[in-house]
Amino acid sequence: MTLQKEQALLDAYEKFIQLNLGNVPLELAPGLVAENMMIYDTAKDERVFSLKDYLQIVSNQREQSKGHIVQIAATPVFHKTSAKEDVATIVTKLILKIMVEGNQHEICIRLTTVMEFQNEQWLAVHVHASKSDDRSTSGGTLHLKEWESKNEQLQQLVNEKTADLEHKNRQLEIEAALERVRAKMMAMHKSEELKEVIQLILDQLCGLQFNIDSASFVVDFRKSLDLRVWVAAPGQQYASLINLPYIDHPIFKRLVEAQEKEEHFYALTCTTEEKNRFFDHFFKYAPVTEERRKVMYSSTGWTQSSVLMKTVALNIYNYSGIPFSEEQNITVLRFGNVFEQTFTRFLDLQKAEEQAREAQIETALERVRSCSMAMQKSEELREVIQLVLDRLCDLNFNIHSASFAVELNESNDLRVWVAAPGQQYASRINFPYLNHLIFNRYVEAKEKGEEFYILTCTKEEKNRFFDHFFKYAPVPEDRRNIVYSSNGWAQSSMLMKTVALNIQNYDGVLYSEEQNNTLKRFGKVFEQTYTRFLDLQKAEAGAKEAVRQASLDRVRAEIASMRTTSDLERITPLIWKELSVLNVAFIRCGVFIMSEEQQQAHVYLSTPDGKAIAAFQLPFKNTELIEGVLSHWRNNRIFVDHWDAQKFAAWTKSLVEASLIKKG
Repeated sequence: MTLQKEQALLDAYEKFIQLNLGNVPLELAPGLVAENMMIYDTAKDERVFSLKDYLQIVSNQREQSKGHIVQIAATPVFHKTSAKEDVATIVTKLILKIMVEGNQHEICIRLTTVMEFQNEQWLAVHVHASKSDDRSTSGGTLHLKEWESKNEQLQQLVNEKTADLEHKNRQLEIEAALERVRAKMMAMHKSEELKEVIQLILDQLCGLQFNIDSASFVVDFRKSLDLRVWVAAPGQQYASLINLPYIDHPIFKRLVEAQEKEEHFYALTCTTEEKNRFFDHFFKYAPVTEERRKVMYSSTGWTQSSVLMKTVALNIYNYSGIPFSEEQNITVLRFGNVFEQTFTRFLDLQKAEEQAREAQIETALERVRSCSMAMQKSEELREVIQLVLDRLCDLNFNIHSASFAVELNESNDLRVWVAAPGQQYASRINFPYLNHLIFNRYVEAKEKGEEFYILTCTKEEKNRFFDHFFKYAPVPEDRRNIVYSSNGWAQSSMLMKTVALNIQNYDGVLYSEEQNNTLKRFGKVFEQTYTRFLDLQKAEAGAKEAVRQASLDRVRAEIASMRTTSDLERITPLIWKELSVLNVAFIRCGVFIMSEEQQQAHVYLSTPDGKAIAAFQLPFKNTELIEGVLSHWRNNRIFVDHWDAQKFAAWTKSLVEASLIKKG
């Protein structure tokens, strides 16, 4: 090849390169590129079979590279010309440095170009560009080992990314579960809602695929060896609060050890025998169905993970004996921290409720005190008694009746004021001692000097008591039926010096410690009320005695002024008047003056309006009536007789027939 033709080839190739880089106008392309230009690269839009297609690709490249700084360095690799010197193959290594948004990117390209001498000029007829990788080794024509290595690296990267995504998704699931607990916690308005939060924590852990058979939340565990636990199990609606006394067992001992060592977390595994021995103790205090007990006893072991915080401990259990994983234990720690916040809120709510409850109780007590101080008559005691019952009901006590036993030390019989919800006033009932648990426990408490006791009775014992009670109490039939059909009897009683306060329900459910403490406070207030009642009663008795004495003095004075037997006719109107002053309820009044010498009674009778109706003498052996009166008079005893209308009419008729009184 002549030197001139060789130089023309190099010039045409250089311009072709610059055309591709955008440094030569597209109008010059027909003098550098053949009409049948062919490019067949991997991308679909890099397949060219004409000059027109080629110009479209170059135009697109120029549009994409606008605004970017491109530097190029070319290194010849291979150059060969055909025997006829009309075809040349040129291979060049290109290093492209491109600035994109201030960052430099470097691309290494191996460019193979086929130039053909047509019509006295060199034209590019074929181009192939491939990304060069100098790091690649031979490994054979197909580079199988290299591909295997790259696939392994890629798979490892995929595995790492997958594990990372799974971990992140798991963390999102855990955080979502924790957030649900936080939301429930913030929505708490009453301390009793704690059981819902506890159950929610268990449900969230189960939703995270924890193998949990139950969870417990131990409160106040640093104050006592006994356990106060909220126990939750899958499928329950709410957790249950259980008080579990301490026993010598690994479950109890490990908790004590953790406290002594100030551990924040521990795990524990028990054998089947140890697990079942614990359940023997647990079932004495927990309301667990027989079916559930069988499942728990038949399980193979016990595994526990426990988180200890300042005031509460969170425990999760499974009965398969398979320890929880490290990841699960970390999650339990997170739930424990959230639950401690929940429990702190619970304590705040509980404190606020206790303060509100105390205000309620004090208000109720003050109403009783006020009612007590307002008493002007002893008969108003029944209103105070009913008020005590009503206020206890306002404090959500389950009370079917309340009774106030008085005159405790005089007899084992019961003299009680009985109040029931819905009554206007309490009723006073006297009923004699019966050999029965309710009476016997009452007598025992008096003899031992007990100030407080509780009592439960079966339905049969309760009904036997009411068989006796209803003989003396005016209770409607429908109320009796309700009392007889109820399940049992539960009673709390406070005994004071002169009075006892009792509350009862017929469900057989004992009152709580907090309710019993409240009852004691009411008892002390009622004792003050009863003391005031006794003072009023004493004052009333004194006043009544003074009135009675004045009446007697007037009667004596009037009798002393009488001079003749006819004056005695004034005696019945006088006594009528004085008995009326003393509020004695009667419809007739008569005076019998007994004479042993004459063996007869001088009788003076009155009309219904107190006027003298007759005066006559009755021989001692005249009638059954006079004989009865005479017998009691001689023994200085009060004579009581009951007349119905028929008997009264017959006696009146006999007096008329004897002309002792006038008819009409």
